[in-house]
Order: sequence, then C-alpha cells, then structure tokens
Amino acid sequence: MSVLQQALENGKFGVTAEMAPPKGCDFTEQMEAAELLRGKVHAINVTDMQSACLKASSIGLCVKLKLAGLEPIIQMTGRDRSRMAIMGDMLAAASFGIDTMLALTGDHTMVGDCKASKPVYDLDSVGILRMLSTMEATGKDCGGNDLASTPTFYKGAAVTPVYEPQILQINKLRQKVDAGAKYIQTQGIFDLDSLKRFMDAVDKAGIKAHIMAGIIPLKAAGMAKYMNENVPGIAVPQDMIDRLAAAAAEGKEKGVKGLPAKLGIEMAAEMIAKIKAEGICDGVHIMAIGAEKNVPTILEKAGIADDTVIVMAADHFPYGLDNDAALGEMPYLSELYGYNVTNYMQRDHNRLIIWSGCLEKMDPIIVDTPTSALDILPTLSNLFGTEWDSRLLPGRDVFSNATPISFNMSYNWKTDKGQYVGGEFTPNSAAEKLPDTYVEDMSALVRNKINYCYGVLETDYFGHLYNLGVFPEVKKEYDYTKNKNMKPYTPTPANGSTEEKKDSGTGTDGGTGTDGGTGTDGGTGTDGGTGTDGGTGTDGAAGTGGTVPDEGALGE
Repeated sequence: MSVLQQALENGKFGVTAEMAPPKGCDFTEQMEAAELLRGKVHAINVTDMQSACLKASSIGLCVKLKLAGLEPIIQMTGRDRSRMAIMGDMLAAASFGIDTMLALTGDHTMVGDCKASKPVYDLDSVGILRMLSTMEATGKDCGGNDLASTPTFYKGAAVTPVYEPQILQINKLRQKVDAGAKYIQTQGIFDLDSLKRFMDAVDKAGIKAHIMAGIIPLKAAGMAKYMNENVPGIAVPQDMIDRLAAAAAEGKEKGVKGLPAKLGIEMAAEMIAKIKAEGICDGVHIMAIGAEKNVPTILEKAGIADDTVIVMAADHFPYGLDNDAALGEMPYLSELYGYNVTNYMQRDHNRLIIWSGCLEKMDPIIVDTPTSALDILPTLSNLFGTEWDSRLLPGRDVFSNATPISFNMSYNWKTDKGQYVGGEFTPNSAAEKLPDTYVEDMSALVRNKINYCYGVLETDYFGHLYNLGVFPEVKKEYDYTKNKNMKPYTPTPANGSTEEKKDSGTGTDGGTGTDGGTGTDGGTGTDGGTGTDGGTGTDGAAGTGGTVPDEGALGE
C-alpha cells in the first residue's frame, strides 16, 4: 500500500508536492530539492511534460526518487503515448516499486515548445484509469492477453473546481472515480469559498474520493495576473493581487528584495491551515513551480510540520575506521568515541535522534539508559498511538520504565545495571546490591527473545500474516538454523525471568490493549509513552519477538 494511500485512508491530512524533471538528463537539482521534502510530504508528484513542454520523462525521475527512498507519484498523460505504451511504462514503473499514479489527458502540443510533435490521445484520463483498473481486475493487458504478473496502483486524477458550468466538472469527476480514481488533486485554489461550494457539490453528487486542494504559492502580482489570463481554471482574487503589488512597492521603497514571494508563502500557509482546521477536504497538493525548497517553510508556517516525526539512527559503526583491527586495538574509533574500545558493546555505541515539530518549543528529552535499534519501532508505535504486540517486537519504548536492555546474537547484553560480555558480568556500581539471580534472569530474558525471534523467522510468521511470500527467499539466503548461537532454549521455572513470565505482551499491559500504546498517555509530549500507561511498562516490553538483532544493532 502506498504511503499516500495509507495516510488518506487512515484519516490523515494528506500532503503532496510537485516537481518537474529537468530539460536535460541531470537530475541533481531535482534530487536536492526532493531531499528537503523527505519526511514532510506523503509523496512527490513528478509531472509528465506539463504544458506540453519537452523534459525528461516522469518515469525517469520517479525511479531516481524511489531508489533514494522517497515516494513518487508518476503522472501519465495520454497526449504522447498509445494505450500499449502507457501500459508498458506503468508495468516498468511497478517493477521499481512505484505504486501511485495520476492520470491526465495532457495539454495539446500546439501550446508547448515542440509544436511539430504529433499528439496521440489514444486514451484520455478516464480511459487510462479504466484500462489500469481492468488490468488489475483481470490480470490481462490492453489486448486481453494474460500478464505474467499484475501490479496494483493507487490511482488518482485531477479536477478544476473553479469552472463554469460546474456540472461538467462534477460529471467528469464522477467518470474518473467510476474508472478507478481513489484520490483527486485539484487545480490551484485561491478562494476557499469556491472550494467549499465545489466540495458541497461533490457531496450532493454522492461522489466518494479523497480530494486534495491544489496550492500554488504566488511569487508576484504579475504571476497572478498571468495565470488569471492564461491558465484555465485559475482565478486569483483581486485582493491577493493587490497585497502582492503592495509588498513589491514596500520592498522597492525599503530596498528589500523578495517581499512578494515571502507574502506568497504566508498566504499559501494560511490557506493550508484553514483547509485543515475547517476540514474542507482531505489534504493539499503544493505546486511550488520550481521553488520546492519553500515547501518545508510553507508546511511549518501552516502547522503541518507539527505532525512530522524524523528519526535518525545509524545501523552500524563506521566500518572505514579500524575495520580489520582487533578489539582493544582500535585507535581511530577510540579517538572518535572518546574512550578505549575493548568490546562489541563499546564499538557499537551510537545515537538515536527523534525530532518532531511539536517538540520544538520544549526542552530536549534525553534517554541515557541502554537502548538499541530494536527499540525504535516500539517507541514510535507508542508515540503515534499505534497498537503493537511485544511478543513480536523484542524492543521497548525508550520513554517507559521497562527494563532497559540491549543485546546481540552472541547473548552479550547491557542494562542500566551493568554489562554481560563473554560470560562475565561487570556491574556499573560495585556499591549497588543486585538480586542473586539478576544475571541469570537477564540472560534468560535475552535467550527467550532471541529464540522467539528465531521462531518467527522459522515459521515465516509475517509472510503468513501479510501473505507476502517473501520470507522463504530471505530464509534461503540467510539460513538462521545454521547459526551456532541459535540453539533452542527452554527456560525452567527456576531460571526464567519473572518479568517474562508475568506478562509476555499479550495482556492489557503487553502492548496491544488500551494501555499498550493507544491510551491518552501513549505517546504525546513529555508523557509520550512513559510509565505503565505509556504502552511498555514493566510488563509491556517483557515479551519476545520481532527481528533477530546483530552486533551492529547495539547502542546506547
């Protein structure tokens, strides 16, 4: 399921941005702009020779974005391709994991910069949607022949709310939705009252689709006037044009450049904030027209960045430093870390950073107890109020009071009381009295977690759960059964962890019930996941499961 689809179907306020491929073959500028959007939008539309002007194809930039870990929306017009070419390009896009598309008819070549090009128009936007929907339902190509494999796309289309007579746009929208469009992006909106009237008409027509309002940040009064005169469906109110003109005059008087563009950003942010606050539609599509670098600022001013969470964590130590050196003989890593690296725990020490716009005005929350990469998903699940099963995720919510522990497949572990490496336990404090069974209990807990992980992999649990069919290949390539550390272990009542047996993650406190990450205290602000109600109290992280950690996952 595409990221945009997940957001819209789960009631989130959808946010997409738009960028055009270059008029050439160097994607550097586009990729730099796209990096600024990472984590701030649900997807990035890649235009398909908009305004009939020749540029690199949409599929080329989409593939680059996908390979960079970003979510592209491939635009597909009927202007330049036959139905066979369209289906061929969509199958190729699917092979790269591109699963979201926007169908457009496309501007005529006579309005573009390559007027000698002959338009095709074998299919319009409705025809493209219908062809793809038929392919998904039947597994056949446009000629009725069987496909060896059939992709599924989250399909979208465009609409122009400011259009008279409006009934024509409503009827066209109905055709697009009936043909398979699940989300709709509108032409640029500058008058929210017009958008509200359009949404009322959509509701009265009984059309069900997620509609995202098009937002175009204005840069100058001249830009607004040009669009009013030359772009169908655009109607910038005169008061906006007057404000932009006044900003330009003020800038000229004061010798300050860029005031109109700054005002345009503020006006765009104001509209987005009102659309979201009043629930006018399901999201926004920002068309910055070459100024994608301004999109994060617009979202921040609109308050959308408050809903953004960015997580940064290294998955291994710097391999290039002392890569072949033995433990205890790592001068470069030791200099970098500030202490002599003598074991894997010290070598794999790293940092986890979690940022959210809503926390900008708060003091940083620092967790200095042992944590690992396994703790990221439980922590984020509680912050987002998402239910989770602690038997399948062996980590803990780092903001909770669950036992802090990190471990590796060699059964070495580290807690806030000390570390166990190579069969020897070294306490953090000789003065602190620990229970006689502490080391035995923690070792049993680690063994149980690792063996439960082994069971999840051996039974292909997630492959069965989600009908993925991918885990057998993973198991074939990485045979966990041959790992000398993966010997079955069954804890006895005398040696088992009391925490493990008390609640292994299935009860109310185990990460799946009311207190398991969805409660009021399950992930907001300073109380975001702390204490028993935070979703991973003492009982909430004691379960076993998830993924098998390696030595590179340890950290603090």
